[in-house]
Amino acid sequence: MSSRQAGLAAPLTMTGLILGARMIAPVILPVSLFGAAVGAVAAQKGLTLTELNAMNLFVYAGAAQLVALGFWQESWNAAAILNIALITATINARLFLMSAALRPWFQQAPSHVAYPALLTMTDAGYVLGQRYYAEGGRDMGIFLGSGLVLWATWMIAPIPGFLLGSLTRDARAFGIDLVMPVFFSAMVARLWQGRGDTIAWIAAGLTGYLIQRQFGGSVHVVIGAMVGLVTAAMLTPPVGASGEGKA
Repeated sequence: MSSRQAGLAAPLTMTGLILGARMIAPVILPVSLFGAAVGAVAAQKGLTLTELNAMNLFVYAGAAQLVALGFWQESWNAAAILNIALITATINARLFLMSAALRPWFQQAPSHVAYPALLTMTDAGYVLGQRYYAEGGRDMGIFLGSGLVLWATWMIAPIPGFLLGSLTRDARAFGIDLVMPVFFSAMVARLWQGRGDTIAWIAAGLTGYLIQRQFGGSVHVVIGAMVGLVTAAMLTPPVGASGEGKA
């Protein structure tokens, strides 16, 4: 596919796909370790390999899957199903904010390109894509290529953990739960644009920490993100205002 596709402000090229796959390569090992932990917990909870593969295919959300497995039970009723659905929805609610942040880039591409790319969105792929876009890149292949690699990794990685069943059900025992936050922090740091970003990030992080300490659960992810978003909006000059840059 040509890198100069006519009429596309955000083209999708084979070169971009390959580059996206290469750029996301450093994340494959930590994602594989995390996936192995999910597979081991699934085995301990009594899921079959078919059920695990189905969950990976249709849910495809590592942190949400691991937390949901912590609430897994042998017998189900309506209340238990509603509870685990709400937990999963709460953890994944951040994807609404992330997809909204991608709109300036994705709206330049046709729907048959943008929507399949969004289906592969992960935390790591989002940060990589945002950094690429902030540096002036527009090739959708970067986002889709990295997303497909992570999806393929996630479909395979839990299987060894499931078959071995030797990992602890608590990912924190190996520090696996820190892998993605550390990677995310290292990547997002390059998106920093000034004092306004610093204040918004601190507000989001501090709010999330306090909510989690007070109430536990996963709602702190959504509340922290919303506080950071509102703070950033308040500190960003309106379009057309005098002055340049952020506060």
